[in-house]
Amino acid sequence: QTSNRPVKPMIPNLQVGQPTVTRLLLLAALLALPTLAWAPLRPDLPTLREVICTHETRGEREPYAALGDDGEIGRCQIKPRSAVVFGGRRVRTQAQLIVLLVDLVLEPEPITDAILVWCAAHLARPSPYAIAGCYNRGRGENGRRYAKQIAADYTTRLRASLPSKDNDQ
Repeated sequence: QTSNRPVKPMIPNLQVGQPTVTRLLLLAALLALPTLAWAPLRPDLPTLREVICTHETRGEREPYAALGDDGEIGRCQIKPRSAVVFGGRRVRTQAQLIVLLVDLVLEPEPITDAILVWCAAHLARPSPYAIAGCYNRGRGENGRRYAKQIAADYTTRLRASLPSKDNDQ
């Protein structure tokens, strides 16, 4: 038995009107934006690490051998206990402590990266400002000032890495 009712198509009719074209153009424009435009959504952690480590030992003649007031060591100013928590060598003897300290002096980047990744993963909005605050664990006005300076330096470094308009012509 057949019915005289019209059959509904399996795929609804797509009508491409002005609002749809506008949305598609907007989406294409967003996808074409440079990386800097997406920076608030997902910071570039290697760049953020370099900004933090440079800031931590600014003015030091030998940044890799820098010692902080609170027991931090190296170019990125990491405390030995933090290094162990974030993947450094376990310390049970004085010899192991010396090896850990040498690691922090010669190659602090892997531990710094682990801290930054942890911070980014545990923040609701992992902006450069928030990640810097987490890394520094600063409290009060000093912590806010530190995070604000890191965020500003990060933005400056990202902008400097973009091709200049003079080179585009």
